[in-house]
Amino acid sequence: MSVNTVEGDIVLTGLSGTVDAESVEGKITLEGGRGRVQLSTVEGDIAISKAGGEIVAESVDGEITLTETQASAVEISTVDGDVLYSGALLATGRYLFTTHDGDVTMAIPENTSATFSVRTFGDSRVESTLPLKQGTAGRRGQRATYTLGGGAAQVDIEAFDGSVRIRRPGETQKD
Repeated sequence: MSVNTVEGDIVLTGLSGTVDAESVEGKITLEGGRGRVQLSTVEGDIAISKAGGEIVAESVDGEITLTETQASAVEISTVDGDVLYSGALLATGRYLFTTHDGDVTMAIPENTSATFSVRTFGDSRVESTLPLKQGTAGRRGQRATYTLGGGAAQVDIEAFDGSVRIRRPGETQKD
């Protein structure tokens, strides 16, 4: 399925297979479904929930939120917006979260097994309420590696002007 709009929101529910949705000015919402999903908006938020498979989402000026996903591969990118991820990370999964002017906040179970490769710039910082083990340390502009559990899932995070927060589900964000 392919959906395009210049001005207006797109709402997708329970789809399977390949989905490609683009909006110039509008929010994109995806609820449920499984397959290869590619979502893109220039000026608008993207909200994804209860979806699985491979997910690629990008926004120039908008927040990207993923909740309760069961994705094996995730690639999220926004220029001016926050990235919020809430849910489990699959042991065989690969996840990439990038924001140029926003925060990356992940709410994941404490029993998660993941390796986090984090690159921060500017005044960015890494905060965690989970027991992350720091592997390699890096100064701003360099990568630092952290492990949670056995380190199975691969998570790459880049925050150019924002913070990286890794929390338990239900914990509130402190700014």
